[in-house]
Amino acid sequence: MSIEWVVGLFLLGIVMLLAEVVLPGGVIGIVGGIMAIVAIVFAFNHGTWVGAGMIAITVFVVPFSFYLALKRLALRRTLAASEGSVVGTEKLTALKGKSGIAATPLHPSGVVVIDGNRVDVLTDGEMIAAGASVTVARVEGNRIYVRESRPGAA
Repeated sequence: MSIEWVVGLFLLGIVMLLAEVVLPGGVIGIVGGIMAIVAIVFAFNHGTWVGAGMIAITVFVVPFSFYLALKRLALRRTLAASEGSVVGTEKLTALKGKSGIAATPLHPSGVVVIDGNRVDVLTDGEMIAAGASVTVARVEGNRIYVRESRPGAA
């Protein structure tokens, strides 16, 4: 096998190993590792220094590349409100006491339309039919609890 094929096989194997970081699953990394090992074995047929050079590249470049790829792809440890990481419970607490129409049957969870917005809600266990008028009874964190509005009830 010519040196060009050996280097090409080696580089393709390394690229496949690095692709495993982005496309996890195992098959791409295993095939890439086998290709790199086979290329190193064939490289020793072209000289000890060629094989040793490929081993050195594998030992030093691949872990560094994995580190850079993971550093770039990994999520940061914290998210700040200035970056858009807000739970948004202020908007939810503003719904308390508002009325809406059940868009789906609530047994005990479903969707209610309040002020033209579809909102995921819960009941205290009762079943409410779709189309029924409901009122937001309370908001606990990101959970909105509703009860059926009864005509004539104050």
